[in-house]
Amino acid sequence: MTGQAILEALREGPKTTEQLMEAAGVSRNAVLCALYQLHGAGHRIGNATPRGGHSGGLYRLEYDREVPTQRSCIWPGCDEHLNRHNPGPMCLFHRRKVAGYFLACLDASLDRILGGETYEQLELLQEAAV
Repeated sequence: MTGQAILEALREGPKTTEQLMEAAGVSRNAVLCALYQLHGAGHRIGNATPRGGHSGGLYRLEYDREVPTQRSCIWPGCDEHLNRHNPGPMCLFHRRKVAGYFLACLDASLDRILGGETYEQLELLQEAAV
């Protein structure tokens, strides 16, 4: 009953912990338990709260097992369909591309900070991202 109320609230859009407590009429602990049970039942619920946030969580329904929808990669112009095995917002090709950009920026920053020293671990990561 609690899980269903929370699921219905999340179908309307992202909700804070407090909003889910109000929608289901239960405590914070009961909301967290229901979210865990919904995840175990095949629903994917993400916590959109930025790391280091001190307020309650902001939850969103990323995949609804009862009402599945087709998701696509968010990269502009990419029509790749995503499935439950690819829970992120991008296809594998574009995830690797973003990782490559990130590692190139990290490498450039480290060069400036450390005066050109190279690190084998960073080189291995860059090779894996390609």
